[in-house]
Amino acid sequence: MSTSYLWGVDIFGKVFLLPNNGQHWEELKGQQLEMKKVSAVERCAWGLGCDHQLYVYVHSTDVPIRVQVKTFENQRWNPVDGFTSRKLLFKDRWGWSNEDGSEQCPKSSYTLPSDNWSYESDWYVDENIGGKPTGKGGWQYAVNFQTHYHPEKKWNSCVRRRKWIRYKRYHALNTWAKIPGPFIDALQEPFIDIAVGGTDLRGQADGYLTVWTVSVLGRVFVREGINSICPEGTSWQEVPIDPDKEVVQISVGPQGSVWGVLLDGMAIVRCGVSTDHPLGQYWMYVCPPEDRQIMSVSVGTKAVWAVTREGKVWFRKGINFFKAPTDNFAALGVSWIEMVGSMSLVSVGPSDQVYALGNDDNKTVYLRTGVTASEPYGKTWKVIDCKERDLSAALPHSSAASLASLLHSISMSEINDSQQAEFTQGLIQSLSSSQLYTQGDDDNGNTKVTPNPSYGHDDTSSDITEKTVKFFMSLEEVVDAKHKVSVDATRSRQRSSSDSAEVINPRHRSRSSSQTEFKSYWDRTSVFSDSDDSDDFSSSQDRQQPKNIVFQENNDLHSSSNGESNSQKDFKVTDLDRNRHDYSSQSSISSEYSDTIIDFVNDYEGSEVKGEDKVKVHSGMDIVSFKKGACADSEKTLTQSEKDSEVYRLDQGSSDLDVENRVCEQSKSEELSVCMNSFHHSLRDLCQHYNRGNIAWVSISGGGCVVNHELLPQWFTQSNSTSNINTLTGRSLSAIYRRKIADGEWRLSIQRQLQKRQLQEVDSFKNYEHAIELTSWVKRGRMLWWREHRPHKWLDCNIELEQGSERKLDNSTFSVFYSHHGKQKHIQLVLNEITCVLNVTSPDSRQSKPTFAVTTAKRTARRTPLMIGANSYEEMEDWISAISMSCCDVRGLGGPPTNQAVWATTCHGDVFFHEPLPNTDTTQCNNLYWRQIGGHMCFIECSPVGIVWGLGSDHTVWVYTGGYGGGPFKGLAGSATGIHKQTDCKELTMYQTQRWNPIQGFTDRGLLGEMFFKNKVSSGLHDDSHQVKLPSPHWQWMNDWTVDYTLDGGTDQEGWQYANDFPGWYHKDKKWKDYVRRRRWVRKCKLLTTGPWLELPPLSLIDVSLQVEENEYGDGQIALWAIATNGDVVTREGVTKQNPQGKNWIHVPSDQPFQSISVGGNYRVWGIANDGSAYLRNSVNPKNIAGDCWFHVPPPYSSLRQVSAGGSAVYAVDVNNGLWYRKDITLTFPEGTRWIHVCNNIQKVSVGPKDQVWVLAEKVGHSHGVVCQRLGITAEKKTGEIGRASCRERV
Repeated sequence: MSTSYLWGVDIFGKVFLLPNNGQHWEELKGQQLEMKKVSAVERCAWGLGCDHQLYVYVHSTDVPIRVQVKTFENQRWNPVDGFTSRKLLFKDRWGWSNEDGSEQCPKSSYTLPSDNWSYESDWYVDENIGGKPTGKGGWQYAVNFQTHYHPEKKWNSCVRRRKWIRYKRYHALNTWAKIPGPFIDALQEPFIDIAVGGTDLRGQADGYLTVWTVSVLGRVFVREGINSICPEGTSWQEVPIDPDKEVVQISVGPQGSVWGVLLDGMAIVRCGVSTDHPLGQYWMYVCPPEDRQIMSVSVGTKAVWAVTREGKVWFRKGINFFKAPTDNFAALGVSWIEMVGSMSLVSVGPSDQVYALGNDDNKTVYLRTGVTASEPYGKTWKVIDCKERDLSAALPHSSAASLASLLHSISMSEINDSQQAEFTQGLIQSLSSSQLYTQGDDDNGNTKVTPNPSYGHDDTSSDITEKTVKFFMSLEEVVDAKHKVSVDATRSRQRSSSDSAEVINPRHRSRSSSQTEFKSYWDRTSVFSDSDDSDDFSSSQDRQQPKNIVFQENNDLHSSSNGESNSQKDFKVTDLDRNRHDYSSQSSISSEYSDTIIDFVNDYEGSEVKGEDKVKVHSGMDIVSFKKGACADSEKTLTQSEKDSEVYRLDQGSSDLDVENRVCEQSKSEELSVCMNSFHHSLRDLCQHYNRGNIAWVSISGGGCVVNHELLPQWFTQSNSTSNINTLTGRSLSAIYRRKIADGEWRLSIQRQLQKRQLQEVDSFKNYEHAIELTSWVKRGRMLWWREHRPHKWLDCNIELEQGSERKLDNSTFSVFYSHHGKQKHIQLVLNEITCVLNVTSPDSRQSKPTFAVTTAKRTARRTPLMIGANSYEEMEDWISAISMSCCDVRGLGGPPTNQAVWATTCHGDVFFHEPLPNTDTTQCNNLYWRQIGGHMCFIECSPVGIVWGLGSDHTVWVYTGGYGGGPFKGLAGSATGIHKQTDCKELTMYQTQRWNPIQGFTDRGLLGEMFFKNKVSSGLHDDSHQVKLPSPHWQWMNDWTVDYTLDGGTDQEGWQYANDFPGWYHKDKKWKDYVRRRRWVRKCKLLTTGPWLELPPLSLIDVSLQVEENEYGDGQIALWAIATNGDVVTREGVTKQNPQGKNWIHVPSDQPFQSISVGGNYRVWGIANDGSAYLRNSVNPKNIAGDCWFHVPPPYSSLRQVSAGGSAVYAVDVNNGLWYRKDITLTFPEGTRWIHVCNNIQKVSVGPKDQVWVLAEKVGHSHGVVCQRLGITAEKKTGEIGRASCRERV
């Protein structure tokens, strides 16, 4: 299973990832923004930032996002000017156009979509046409623009054209890239919700994705044009809804299905979503469960989950979005089912896995277990108990830094002098009591808080943080400053008239003239974004510095210069904090300046704190508020006084007002003191919460996380033991209990009794001869045997496997006993004559019977293997394992394959290898013994040093671990190490055919069968899609049957293709002569098995090639080249025998996509492009593993599709299954001179280090897919002679 991630957003807007194969949350790379919500798929994620704008995050891959831009230059010939574009005819295309001439495309019309794109190079001419090189200048000639083009100029060539190309690359990877909104002004209508999906919608471009958003006015917008080569999309489209409705939340499923939540709590569903209408056609409404208001919904493939405002979780019954395009009830469902648990948010994954956030204060993350196709609602909620990775390094960035920023950004204008110092000292004690930091004094006598080294804080984390936050909040300094303010106010009142009064409002004094006096104070209580601002940070030198309280995270403080012990020091702020705004010039901060409001009272509130007024604390882009206490009445009095007079008098003469103010201040001080104590306790609890590695979540997204319900991730195996238990003896309780059991007296007593009995009953008689000597062991069973002669049918039989002892291994046999016309007959095979035992179960579902074949050299030559039908698939695997192990014992084989092994795969995906002997060249190919190994592959590539790579049906890369066994070989039949779990996916297809008649129109009556099932190896007729069975019990269906709209030639809206008769040329538009039609149905299935293979994510490949010879330079690095699914060529760096996985991929640019690659001797890299032409990579060596450039090699008269390079020979297979040999390849001319045809009927070719040629023949006799070796290859005769079959792989 490839790595996918569960996304989460914490209360500070930071994004974390939890891999499905990991156990820790990892902070997102390259994040510089704070997010409100994230909606993810496997390859990317879209986020809603705190600025209510949209951002996209694309994971970096080894294959870049690279798009070719092309335009054609067109010219026509005339007798005066020759070929020119200035005198084209009226009906001709433009001088610069696209390929078919329908659009004018000058070079200047191509611009980059955004700043996240860049061009790799300037325009240049593509000198290639259909795999063949063009003439000088890249011109292609034709009689007219609408006719066929050819590279040579002829006497009737009146027009010509050439293709100009360049490449643009998307470089905003592993970072948040801003997406422009639908309006020029981003603040005109901000977004409040986002959802992505539609990845499995049929008939769309590769990597199709749809992004649905909701604006603050309740309108719905969709981002269009998103695919694998355009991750940002192209344009916005509004999806209209009823004018009296407002959408507040939206969700999109993998099939493009859309559900939303209205402001009144009802659900809204987009119906009519199909290939032709990916955005749907109209809206329909769904009532909430039990008349409760829905808060949020989440859509999957066959499931819709909802959470009401009371926290109840609901499951929508009757959902099947595969049938939704033609059935509205499948999109709307039937009824709501209440589930157990109280959640605040639910997110559904791509395979209907359900993730949820608990409704508790800690917002615990849950996974719904037991979710299957038959039980989409699951069974139980299971807590995902994962911590943050590398707590010591991540804590200063994510949690501690964010919590510390609460202090220095507090609005000091709302609390008095003693409260400021009390708040600061209490916060320091809270951080110290949380054991994250320790409190003490520095050399100057200043109070400081330093990181606790016992919690992983080291020099590295301190260097990463590079931040020293200082606070000077002494009571003497503040009182001294306020005394000056009071003196200034008294003088001002004396200058004014007796009837006037000048008032300084304590709540607004930072905005009055006192702001000047307090400038140095506010500067010192702020966090600067750069050390260059240290001049503003410096305090007045003529003022006596009081005792300082310093919050210190960097242990290496610079010593003060000029002997000033109390002067300010320079400090730096990490990049993580550079984007935070500096609010030092503001005296108070309201909630209007922030997009995220976090109420600490709701989350961490003491029971004794009440009241309405709040003290607002700013942290980066968040506003954190806590209640002051029950001083609302005093505030109301002040407010009423302000209404009566513009200012509030503070002179000493107004005794009544002064007493009232003192009473109010005392009341506020007492209540605020209680509130601060509660806040300090809450903050301490929050620090301890992060100290344990926990994260407080606000949002999760499971749309990109794939989880197998049978193999749950290791998210639930975290140790829940407390620190006291872990500090007992450094061991867990389970280890202690095991030791006690092992040392128990009762256990020792039993062991002594067993030893005494062993001595009395066994050891005393070990020198005696055995009374009965067992010469062999026998395994019997009753199965079916396929009669080889007419009439061909299944007959009941008894099979028997007898293996002799060590002295009589040659007498081991495999026998089949059956009855024919009342006479008992049998077929007996000697085990040392058996060459292969393999699964040959037919894909035909009506005759599907677990069947295996036993071949010998003679039977392979006659193409008549021994066919045995088992009663069950498990019984068949048991017999395959038993016969194979007995054959290995007889032949003296065992253990893993050697470096010289020949590897092969069958049509069922089974992996085989053959151990060649020193005299292999003279051995009959039919006598080669093929041994099976666990795993499921469709392609295998090996090298002489023992490195083996394989590709699954889903293009996943697997690397051989060196073990053996797995699959049907369990227990002692396999190695103890190196066996891993393996998954694979493939797609089964089925054709529905109909014929037209004048009475009923198109109908399936009168045909041999309604359904025509077809895959890569066989075909059969079926009356119903339910008759199509899985290949084996190890496979599971992943979805339902759906219509495929991606057929060659196109389809109509219902997926039909029309033709004159069966078989014929199919097209999408019905004509008057079309009497038959067909459409294809597809369904995905998934395999779960084991084998000695290790997955290598995340790049998917279609071809891979390893160097055929050992590295002659002695560094052990092997050249490995591959082709990604999009046709890009890559090479793997650091592949050695000790590290077969390698280190990293290196992209090799090319002008067109490739379909085959091969690495030959002397680092000659050959490739086949999609147009059928061959290419040779120049200057490839260990110091330049990517080479310099591609050398074009023209193909023969037919296009090539596969190439294989050996030590000195190069063979290729064309589209007509013809085998070709490249002649005259030398060190001087590595590209050779010409192609020589060898033979036909070849599906695939593989050339070894000594130029041995192995092929997969399309058909030999009545057998398909036969492995053959080319004989007679010598230095004089490179093409050899006709080959012989060695093993039949398909029946």
